[in-house]
Amino acid sequence: MRWVGGLSAVALRLASGCSSTPLSQARAGSGDISVTLLRNADQSGQITGTTYDLNAVLRFGPSYVTAHHCSVIPTGPACAVTVCSTAPLPVDDVLSAPLDAGTLSLSVNGEPVAVSNFGPVLAGAASTYSTGVGASSHVGGGEELSVHGSGGVDLPAFSTGSLFAPAPVEVTEPACPQGQCQASIAQGFPVVWTGGTPGTVQVSISAQGKDSLAAISCLYDSASGSATIPSDALALLPKSVLGAIGVSSTVESHFQLAQLDTTYEVSQLGLSATILIAP
Repeated sequence: MRWVGGLSAVALRLASGCSSTPLSQARAGSGDISVTLLRNADQSGQITGTTYDLNAVLRFGPSYVTAHHCSVIPTGPACAVTVCSTAPLPVDDVLSAPLDAGTLSLSVNGEPVAVSNFGPVLAGAASTYSTGVGASSHVGGGEELSVHGSGGVDLPAFSTGSLFAPAPVEVTEPACPQGQCQASIAQGFPVVWTGGTPGTVQVSISAQGKDSLAAISCLYDSASGSATIPSDALALLPKSVLGAIGVSSTVESHFQLAQLDTTYEVSQLGLSATILIAP
């Protein structure tokens, strides 16, 4: 499991999956295949290559959001907040069947880079595949990425088709000294960036309190260059605890994997930090 800003990537992945679709309309099964790009730099700041994280969730039954009785709250045209209870789930609520599509392989410009293997996973867990990690000497956006499944007990062999990595996004605001940002509910939270085009810039903020986990997901046209996370979204996060923020450029496609409506997403992380929410 990848860790971002002190919280597990599950929290930011929950944020990236936010939707305004009523929970009563949630799909019986779904697939999400994601590749996250992390540019590697030397001590002088020169980019030396790229690390690729491959993750997948393929399952029947309730999603994480449905199983945890989460509320999905739209906050403006670009943002939604998912709020979930952290209480233990009744057994009947976690019955969700992970699906085996065999070994997943990530190719970059036609060359194999990373492998992800099925399970074992717990019912109700956010991931059904291990994280596959690989690296290449590629230093900029535009590389061609595709994922192939060998076929397994539950699902046939498949290919996602290709997506081209979005250009790197450089976050110029907020300034997060020593990797920690601060946000004020009263003022909203401005984010300014360059690059990332073509595609979408996603801002994800998550925090976990004693009784709940809340995650903000906001999607913006990368060409806009700036946005402000609204105060009413920040107000739904637990207060006075360290959360996580991620800003990334992203592209995605959709395809049918047997009976699963499946999303394939490639994102490049521009900012990963902790964040403290203040009144």
